[in-house]
Amino acid sequence: MRQDLCALLRGNSYPGRGILLGRSEDNTRAVIAYFIMGRSENSRNRIFEETADGIRTRAFDESKMTDPSLIIYHPVRGHHRHQRRPHRHHPGRHDRRPLLPPRPPQPHL
Repeated sequence: MRQDLCALLRGNSYPGRGILLGRSEDNTRAVIAYFIMGRSENSRNRIFEETADGIRTRAFDESKMTDPSLIIYHPVRGHHRHQRRPHRHHPGRHDRRPLLPPRPPQPHL
């Protein structure tokens, strides 16, 4: 189902956080996007940075940060298991995201 994301976000004063799933314009790749919003000045003072295992948040302006425990975390972590499906992303809300145990190798049929 195709929807106008800009119109959906414009009509919501506080969308919070979201995960968008879709396909590339040429329909050859899956696309995932993750976003967060903030109500407090502390929460609005965070940006994403790429890490080896996904993304994490960091303060945009460290002088404005009041409580790092509320805004600094890894919202999305990726796991690289095997070549056929090398990237598995596990989004979640910081310490509430369950850690997934490694899955045993599947036999090739």
